[in-house]
Amino acid sequence: MALSGIRPPAVLRGACACAAALLAAWAPLRAAEFVLGRRDATLRLDAIAWQWTNPGERPWRDEILADVDPRGELLLVASGKDERRLLLLRRGAEPIVVSRAFFELRPPRFAPDGSAFFFSATYGEHARDGVTRLRAGVFRADRDGRAARLYPPPAAAADAGFGLLLDVSPAGGALLIGTGAELDPLLVPHGGYDIEAAELDLATGGVRPLGVRLNARAPAFYRLDGGGFFFHAEPPLGRLHPLTFHDFATGSRTARPWNVDSGGAPAGDFLAWAEAVRHLGAFREEDFPIFLIGKTARGPRVRLELAGPLAALQGRDAALRAVRGGAALFSHGRAGEETYTIAEVPRARLASLLAEDRGRDVRYTPLRLFFGEAPPAAAELLSAVRAALAPPPLPPEAIAVYTRESLDPGFSFRQEITAAARADGALVIRFTPTQTDGPPAVEWSRDAGVCRRSSAEGTFQAPQRDLGVHEAAYSPYGLLLDPAGLLDPEIRFAHPRAEGDRIALPFSYADGYRGTLFLDTRSKLPREITSPLNFIVAAHAAELGLADRARSLRIEAWRREAGRLVPAAMVFHDGAATFRLTLESLRAPSGDGLPSPAGIRR
Repeated sequence: MALSGIRPPAVLRGACACAAALLAAWAPLRAAEFVLGRRDATLRLDAIAWQWTNPGERPWRDEILADVDPRGELLLVASGKDERRLLLLRRGAEPIVVSRAFFELRPPRFAPDGSAFFFSATYGEHARDGVTRLRAGVFRADRDGRAARLYPPPAAAADAGFGLLLDVSPAGGALLIGTGAELDPLLVPHGGYDIEAAELDLATGGVRPLGVRLNARAPAFYRLDGGGFFFHAEPPLGRLHPLTFHDFATGSRTARPWNVDSGGAPAGDFLAWAEAVRHLGAFREEDFPIFLIGKTARGPRVRLELAGPLAALQGRDAALRAVRGGAALFSHGRAGEETYTIAEVPRARLASLLAEDRGRDVRYTPLRLFFGEAPPAAAELLSAVRAALAPPPLPPEAIAVYTRESLDPGFSFRQEITAAARADGALVIRFTPTQTDGPPAVEWSRDAGVCRRSSAEGTFQAPQRDLGVHEAAYSPYGLLLDPAGLLDPEIRFAHPRAEGDRIALPFSYADGYRGTLFLDTRSKLPREITSPLNFIVAAHAAELGLADRARSLRIEAWRREAGRLVPAAMVFHDGAATFRLTLESLRAPSGDGLPSPAGIRR
């Protein structure tokens, strides 16, 4: 039967037209897709089990030491300043003071099954040669807070030495502890003393020395299978800890570079990461972290999306403290006044996500406009914005040169910024002062996932997050080649609204960050991006008595560079400071022309 005379239904015609449009948009860009990173599987947390706010005194050191049991029923909190107390909390009940002499700068720890918990505390003094020494040891307590000392044993002599808790074996049955002969009270507050690492057998009470001497504040924790432990002999310097792994089975030791950004930090039964995604209009480090957890530094990892009542934690100084069993412990606020939030974790779903690596590559692609979460009116408007920018395929490499200058009276500086980026993640950002009293010369770079900072003092490995601040602000892929967030896989646009000669297009991210993209009504080109001040800047602005509670990126001029319409001049205002960024040049070399990090010479 001939079908040439039959018209397809309207729905089918619309579907065909949509498919044709998709293919038309996709065809010239398929070859220019860029893999930007990994999208990890997402676990939605939207149920709060309970919360508690610490009414205690701000400690002399701003540490927050806490842990949650696997059932989510109990919370341990170290509270106080001169009298360091360990509190055991239940939902809706008054805190139980487990100890009024909590000791050390490490959190208490629950056993893997939640049947008991462990902590360090002082329990008196003794004198040797007329000098007073503290007596400190490792304690075990049941779920009601009844505690007994494990090390030194209760029958030990007064001068038998001291012990402190380092970690609880994930395999159960043992503790990683530190031991020493004498404890000078004057050295305790700042951890200025050394300890010997040992393993305490909970069944026999036996102590096995491990032949490792380290500072009392140095990192030391079990591998998550309990087969050995990581340690560093010296106190941590910033976020970078070159660790050594001690294997219990072989007794061998292996040096491992350990970066908190890539290696994760111990958090209950998991390693945890706090990462920040790039936000449209961002030019400063954000306080909107994405929390991820995993069993090993190599993955797989699961990102935690805080939704429902938990969404209120985003945009604040929130931190993930522990994930155990069916509970996740978050805190926010300064030490002594912090609020703890215990969230319910769907165990089965988490186990399913961790069973295999379900992460996928995140790419720059225009298809987000068609399959994303934008409502129809926003999607139509964004298509018009894309047409106004008329972007050709993104180049595999881009090199931008900017001039940055302050616009604030009484504070003058000027510098040249060169940002060279490749689609494979390689990046060089070089800051060069153009006046003698300006900021010092410095260079940031990333190659094969390793970040470095170079200055007159030398070249050092640097955390990814520190480089990410500058990448978000100056990388041409985001700032120049995608000024409206059209290719951002994380962004969520809402319904547009008219405001005079501008169109306001609200947007948000899953981590809680939000803002507004303002478009010119006639040209459909971006004019301004506004967003609330982040937590740190808002506090600083309040201290200075500034009324401004928003920040903005205003595009003052456009021009064509490297075949694209790109912002030529932008003014940034962060609530406290204002500066102008002028684009001097934008190149898209055809080869591997990314300059190698040259370093800063004296």
